[in-house]
Amino acid sequence: MKVDSERVDILARPPISVCNHFGIVHGGLHAGFMDFAMSELLTATSPSRHLMLDLSLVYHRPATLERDRDLHLTASIGRRGRRITTVDASILSSTGRVLTIARGTFTTG
Repeated sequence: MKVDSERVDILARPPISVCNHFGIVHGGLHAGFMDFAMSELLTATSPSRHLMLDLSLVYHRPATLERDRDLHLTASIGRRGRRITTVDASILSSTGRVLTIARGTFTTG
């Protein structure tokens, strides 16, 4: 994991057991990965406690671990206000193809 003041990069290698019988990663794992990456970024860049208000995901293509074992998660600050922060995140395949993008809205709590 690599974290700086505005971005986090995580290399994930989920087990094949999280795939369905077609070899595709369950969409809930995408949401969990996005939540994790966003939380890591906010924790590393701000001492305040952040509460998620909204999480929007757009699935571009399925993650198939038989073909792409490593998934690259990124999260970056979209906008940081006094009370509201937006974070943009993505999951990329090992070849750099966009699999899922997300935007999270957080409030300082």
